[in-house]
Amino acid sequence: MNPYADKNYMHAKIHALRDQMLRRDDYIKIINAQKPHLAFPSLISEDDAEDHNKTKEIIFRNQIKKLLLFIESSDCYRGLFKAFLRFFETGNVKLLLAKAFGRTMVIEQWNDISPYNAFEKDLLQRDISLDEFKSLLGNTYLNNVIADDFPARYEELESRIDFCAVRYFFDFSKEILFPQRSIFQEVMLRKIVLLRIVWSFRLRQNYGWDDDKISSHIASLYDLIDEFNGKAELIIKIERQMNKELNQSSGGIPDVSDIENKLERYFWSYIWKTFSRDFHSIYCVISYLWLLYYQIQNLFRIIEGLRFNVSPDIISKKIICEV
Repeated sequence: MNPYADKNYMHAKIHALRDQMLRRDDYIKIINAQKPHLAFPSLISEDDAEDHNKTKEIIFRNQIKKLLLFIESSDCYRGLFKAFLRFFETGNVKLLLAKAFGRTMVIEQWNDISPYNAFEKDLLQRDISLDEFKSLLGNTYLNNVIADDFPARYEELESRIDFCAVRYFFDFSKEILFPQRSIFQEVMLRKIVLLRIVWSFRLRQNYGWDDDKISSHIASLYDLIDEFNGKAELIIKIERQMNKELNQSSGGIPDVSDIENKLERYFWSYIWKTFSRDFHSIYCVISYLWLLYYQIQNLFRIIEGLRFNVSPDIISKKIICEV
């Protein structure tokens, strides 16, 4: 019998991995190292460190290696882990979207989730038209991006990619039995409300959209939230908590990135606490996945900050972890 197939063993393994996750002091040491190969001497060579995209691709693959092993050996959570990998793959899809719109991307690293990828890296080497982009999505988990009202604006498609990835992951919860499904949805509800708030601010501040146009565009998120039966009071509570986080701003009109950072910190704090609620429940599994997600994003932020000579103090303020 494969030991990973036992749920209690899996939970113990995940608890051990959570204890090994990076904390603020670890991130500060990486920032102060100034060079990726000095921060990760056994992983990144000095030559690799000269290519920032390659550096991030190496770090990404290293960060998800345990998750890939879990997929291979865990019957109980295989579908959940595979579905979560899609949140990383959406970054790849957005690169392809940018190519279809003729946009030049400064950052072009590819998140390699093989062998569970729906899109191949060699697509980056091709000239992709918008029609071909639609064709690429047609038979994938992102097929709803190309609905009958397929928009022609980049930002609309970008947000739809995010919404479809969340929908795909949420739909997986329907395969989970109660009470574990309720736990899964409790965590995801916060992420969905967060996404709704962030995209509302982004579309209003960056593109000047009015409330009616924004509401129409993110209707799929409202529809998804409506599927959380009996959660109306919890939704109101979550929205109040998130608005409280935003209202603690130092003043003035906050930038979208600041809004997102504040809300992501709120969500990180929530999943860090919920991780230890019940050893035998799915709390530790879903919380670990999101903690891993933020750890990877933090490492990406550090590498990009060092690449563009951002001050260590500013980089550290962008890190999503404990205060």
